Amino acid sequence: MSRYGYFFRVFACWVLTTSAAFSQLPKPFSKSHILSYPQDSWGLIKSPVDWNGRSWLVASATSAGILVSFKIDQLVFERVLRNSGNAFHTGLWSGSRHWGDGLYTFPALGLLYLNGMLRDRPQDQLAAMNATKAFVLTRALVQLPKYLFQRPEPGWHPDAEPGRFDGPGGGGRHHSFPSGHVISAFAAASALDASYNRWWVSTLAYSTAATVAVQRIGSGSHWFSDVFTGAMLGYFAGRWIVKKGKTNLTLLPSYQADAGLSLSAGWRF
Repeated sequence: MSRYGYFFRVFACWVLTTSAAFSQLPKPFSKSHILSYPQDSWGLIKSPVDWNGRSWLVASATSAGILVSFKIDQLVFERVLRNSGNAFHTGLWSGSRHWGDGLYTFPALGLLYLNGMLRDRPQDQLAAMNATKAFVLTRALVQLPKYLFQRPEPGWHPDAEPGRFDGPGGGGRHHSFPSGHVISAFAAASALDASYNRWWVSTLAYSTAATVAVQRIGSGSHWFSDVFTGAMLGYFAGRWIVKKGKTNLTLLPSYQADAGLSLSAGWRF
């Protein structure tokens, strides 16, 4: 067999077996997929245990950025909130928050999944499932730091200050840090970005998430640091969900003298 014929067989095996593996994708409401939510929640929480040196370096740089964002909270508050009037409470900007509360996001991801079913595009189905999981898990997990910090929202409380955190003893009245809308919007955007790795998908996804961030600041619902922290956490969470899903797809090469090179594929539930 020529060298080109050999490589052609390898490529053909990869295409066929990958397609077969994708055909075994779990259904959105299957027991295995539903059970993966609490499993991945715990995996996301304890993920720092498996970090390498590069991961810790990225985490340190991100933490430094978050600390810097606290320093400009008051400046952003004065420049944006006090000069915006009702612009972020009505019209287009007001509606952008629904990309962070699921009202727009879930139907959009549902259509993406349906498109994958009707057009036999398993990548769309998997991307929709990963983005949905990233959205739901981050929105659930963010409730813990919200309760622990209990930071007053800048536009809702006259006595709110950038450095004020009431902590667990605050009576559960304040939920500013970090932004739940933003963390979920960026988690879904990050999952879509990692699923497709195409510039136009990244641009559309992150631009949409950014409108949520701007609206949350402009409406007085959050300080800038609340939004920045949510965006960073959502970004890394979304990519973790996609990476975790990719480890479930297994391709095993094998060689037999009479049959030649072959690949077997499987999806671990």
